[in-house]
Amino acid sequence: SKQQHSPQPHWWNFSAWHHEQSSRQEDSNQPLRQLLAQRLTILKSIASALQYLHENNIIMRDCKPNNIGFYNNGQEEIPKLFDFGLVKEMKPSNRTSYVHECPVSKIVSVLNDYPVYKLTGRTGSRRYMSPEVAFSRPYNEKADVYSFGILLYEISSLLQPFQGWTLDTHEEQVLKRHHRPCLVGYTHWPDELFSLISDCWEGVMWHRPDMKEVVQRLDECINVLDHHLGDSTDAGQRKKAAESTSSKCCCPSAKDRDEHKNKHKFKQYLSSAASVFPDIPTLKPEPASPFYSTGEKSHTHEQ
Repeated sequence: SKQQHSPQPHWWNFSAWHHEQSSRQEDSNQPLRQLLAQRLTILKSIASALQYLHENNIIMRDCKPNNIGFYNNGQEEIPKLFDFGLVKEMKPSNRTSYVHECPVSKIVSVLNDYPVYKLTGRTGSRRYMSPEVAFSRPYNEKADVYSFGILLYEISSLLQPFQGWTLDTHEEQVLKRHHRPCLVGYTHWPDELFSLISDCWEGVMWHRPDMKEVVQRLDECINVLDHHLGDSTDAGQRKKAAESTSSKCCCPSAKDRDEHKNKHKFKQYLSSAASVFPDIPTLKPEPASPFYSTGEKSHTHEQ
């Protein structure tokens, strides 16, 4: 009799996984909501890993696709975080009372719940770096939440944000003006996902949720998607819609949304965002200005 061999366990890097996911979304007969639910389940595992680090007073500071791997045991793909070269323990000796962009009335309560620390700035990969880290301000675990927000968008949309931008353009438009990748066109996304992404990549750190809340809200997104699996949409149309917005960066910041909340619901406002915020041109990076920054030990970390 022929001997049956079980599939051999193997590792995938993010690039291989991303290519497989893109091909599956183009060619598969699976509903887009089902494919998205599968990707959000992966993201939930990553969020849980970050939550574990934060609960032990550790921040990763370099949460990005290149630091995610997938172990396939023959039955399922298990995401793994790796490359902890920039992790940092948040020690009491590094605490500071400096607070940026926080109402005076909330400073005490905010610092009690989420102390900030004087740590090395410009640490990690620029594409996923929070404003407070990029500008060398005191920060905490909410810097990882920002990075996760960019990652959440990238894996949900299968599009890389800020592609081809120079450091100067990124600093001006993303870090200072709080422009973000456009969320228009993803009709198979639940409302909960739009709001979660927007809250995570919020420019002001105090407005971001913690990773425990992120895990809970990802659960809600997955449950909504599972509930509506029968409402399938054509993958080709959805891919075309996503590509039409891939180079745009016109989503409003939380401050802008607050100014419009009495006139429009959140999703309606997103739909009109393209006409409210003009597109920012995509620029080719200058050879002398690579899109990365260095870490504490002067290690180069690419996008």
